[in-house]
Amino acid sequence: MDYNLAVKRAVQQVLRYLIVAALDALITWICFRVLNRNPTTVGFIFLLAILMVSAAWGLRYAISMAVLATLLYNFFFLPPLFTFTIADPQNWIALFAFLTTAIIGSQLSERARRRAWEANQRRKEVERLYALSQQLLVSENVFELLNQLPGHIADTFGVAGVVLFLENKQKTYFSDINVQPLFPLERLMAVSGRGEPLFDRNQGLFYMPLRMGVRSVGTLAVTGCDISRETLEAVGSLVATAIERTSTMEKLSKAEAARESDRLRSLLLDSVTHEFRTPLTAIKASAETLLSEVELDKPQLKELAAVINEESDRLNRLVGEAAEVVQLDARQVELRMEPRPISEAVRWHCES
Repeated sequence: MDYNLAVKRAVQQVLRYLIVAALDALITWICFRVLNRNPTTVGFIFLLAILMVSAAWGLRYAISMAVLATLLYNFFFLPPLFTFTIADPQNWIALFAFLTTAIIGSQLSERARRRAWEANQRRKEVERLYALSQQLLVSENVFELLNQLPGHIADTFGVAGVVLFLENKQKTYFSDINVQPLFPLERLMAVSGRGEPLFDRNQGLFYMPLRMGVRSVGTLAVTGCDISRETLEAVGSLVATAIERTSTMEKLSKAEAARESDRLRSLLLDSVTHEFRTPLTAIKASAETLLSEVELDKPQLKELAAVINEESDRLNRLVGEAAEVVQLDARQVELRMEPRPISEAVRWHCES
């Protein structure tokens, strides 16, 4: 793909040089055959064409056109004609002034064209930064953000591959698994540790540390891009801020969940305490009746024993449920997934 692109660019450059030469020849023919061969008019026409070429294609094409135009101007329009010899010294000054004006004008036109192109690139990069910041603000889950962030950057800026390395997790996230061999972990860690960017222009690899103030939280690496260093620094700052923001929100959510868990635990403890008191009260009353000196017949004794037995079973069930709640809270429950008949669930629900 790179070879084909290079061949295409070379062919394009050759075609542009040929067009420049043809344009010089056309202007010479028109001025020599149609117009009155006025050197001043011819010089202004050449100069206008050179400025137009410089604005459209760049300085090197304009300079080549200016040199060729100078030779044609001397050969066809400065006496003696059809020779490169110049008899009048004033014509030397005019020829030199024409060449100097053409080159300076081409440089100014090229500078204006470059400034306009750079301004357009900065505008596009700012728009892309804004789009990326909008995508970063949407995600509130740090794991989802880290998995999707390299892909977001690659899609937004049109780069070939993006790698994100985090210092605290010692983990790397890729926009495409094929770019993994391009970014060794040792270099990502080294850039994060130094806190300084690294540009490997020979291979087209760019490493930017993710900094929060003076603290480095990781490394952002990209390949196959034409992003400026300032934009890469802005992207790194956005990524670091988004990661810290999402981590903070996750910590706040966990703290809120812990507070809610404590509140529910207190409510559960109150409920369990109340549930425990009912069978304990019945067992205590039955035991006190049995220990009293009141004479009871056999049915009454059997009834009291049945109460103690039932309430003991109830108490045992409550203790088991409380132990299961503790295991659930400590995440020590192991689920065994297996098919069971629905009648068991219906029967268990009816019995409870």
